[in-house]
Amino acid sequence: MKKLILILTIFALVGCVGGNAAVMKKELANNAISADKGRIVVYRRDTHFYNSNIGFFIDGKMPGEIHNSSILYFDVNEGEHQVSIDRKWGGENVIINVKKNGITYVKIYASYRTGWTGVCNIEAIEPQIAINEIAELK
Repeated sequence: MKKLILILTIFALVGCVGGNAAVMKKELANNAISADKGRIVVYRRDTHFYNSNIGFFIDGKMPGEIHNSSILYFDVNEGEHQVSIDRKWGGENVIINVKKNGITYVKIYASYRTGWTGVCNIEAIEPQIAINEIAELK
């Protein structure tokens, strides 16, 4: 468990410090999924809230914050996982089922459903849609 937390922390810091979608796309493409794990890819396309980082959680633990036009990824045990947004951004969550050697995509984005621009959504995205959206990130 400590090893998983360390790995998650390292990946979160790399993604948060880099914040460069081009670098993260290359890293994502070049880093194989651990043999006994699955991968969660969290991405954000927003250009709203330019200086705002959205905190998110995987299974109740906060591996980091995501910036605009960013990608973060985490290798986790296969099975069901809850990915959620920090309460100050709306507290939404999604339950995903990560398969061994599989990739599950989660998108975080701004929502205007309440008329207040500080609310965000989170949802699992079909792989081909996510791949296309991630390809557009700069």
